Amino acid sequence: MNARINLNSNSFDFFIFTRFGIDVEDLEWFENRFRIFEAITLSSMKNQTDTNFTWIIFIGEKFIDSINARLTDLLAGSQFKYEIVKDRQCNETIKNAIAKHATNDYIISGRIDDDDAWSINHINEIKQTCLSLIKKGKENFGFSYEDGVEWLYTDLIDITKLHNDGQRIVRKEGCYPYNCPFHSMSSFVLVKKGTEFPFFNRIHGTRGDILLEYNFGKYTFKTEKPSWLYFRHQQTNSSTHKAHKMPKLDISLQSLCSTFGLNLEKVEDLISDASNIKYPMKKRRHGDENKGNILLDISMGQNSGSDAMPIITYTTAGSVMSFKIENIKFSGESRACIYDRENKVYVHFTPFTGDTITSSFILEGKPSRYMLKIQVKEDRKWKDKLFSGKKFIEI
Repeated sequence: MNARINLNSNSFDFFIFTRFGIDVEDLEWFENRFRIFEAITLSSMKNQTDTNFTWIIFIGEKFIDSINARLTDLLAGSQFKYEIVKDRQCNETIKNAIAKHATNDYIISGRIDDDDAWSINHINEIKQTCLSLIKKGKENFGFSYEDGVEWLYTDLIDITKLHNDGQRIVRKEGCYPYNCPFHSMSSFVLVKKGTEFPFFNRIHGTRGDILLEYNFGKYTFKTEKPSWLYFRHQQTNSSTHKAHKMPKLDISLQSLCSTFGLNLEKVEDLISDASNIKYPMKKRRHGDENKGNILLDISMGQNSGSDAMPIITYTTAGSVMSFKIENIKFSGESRACIYDRENKVYVHFTPFTGDTITSSFILEGKPSRYMLKIQVKEDRKWKDKLFSGKKFIEI
């Protein structure tokens, strides 16, 4: 018990894990992401009131040399410890990083994406939470801070809605309250040194319930002020969750940057250039090569219509599914493809030129079994340019 009483904020090894551009090959995507990373995430980490932590940034095995060099230059001179790992973030690489750097008996682990931020006192706040729980006799536990902010730095098309449902919805600029226990950036684990926690990457997906399966404690905390910032931009790989459901927070840009340690000058530069940033043409998925190199310009106007995105309609008549795609903007040799999700094979191809295609195919089962793609031939290979993002449904 005395050892617990003598603990202080320096009694922990604190690890932060981040994935940066893994599998991305598109330099335009990286240029935009570096601007966000410098303005938001890196600035927030550098402005933490407690810089006694180790930041592990995973860039994957297929990293681009120039990207690694630029990231190294940005991190140089930081007050915190850091390592750029040329591998993927997984249980094994996390374990190896901890074994390499840990010196204390207690290990705290957390994760932040390369486009989000924490309040400037958050690391100190996390350590104080751990001290309080340990002094109560708790060991090996996970915990989360419920309340954060979702920030749309400009009016944004809800790109997931557009891909999945064909709905063109504009989410309005502003900061919105976001309550999300065990979000990836708001979840942390404390263990005694030598204790494994192979569930780390699954905490967010299970809303923390995976902790109980491994006999870890599970705790959630509310704070007087938001602990984390979810930055929403054109290349965000998920739908805006709260911006259309909650009233805006009354917070100035200067106050927002001060609270989360953002670089005001670089943030203002992002905002002034917002209309020039593109959207992804297809939904990106982890492990999807070239996931950033198909981008879509969409006007910011609320009433500008859906002229920038192909329009897909379809009908069923007995065993025949007919579909029509309008407003196609691709050039070169192109084709529409129907993919059978159940058998994992393509069952229909229709070559086309121009901006409209109409075709049909025979259903062998429920419509939800099939998906639609448009492909264009580049360098003698067919590459996905549009993925409907949804299953066909009964009409």
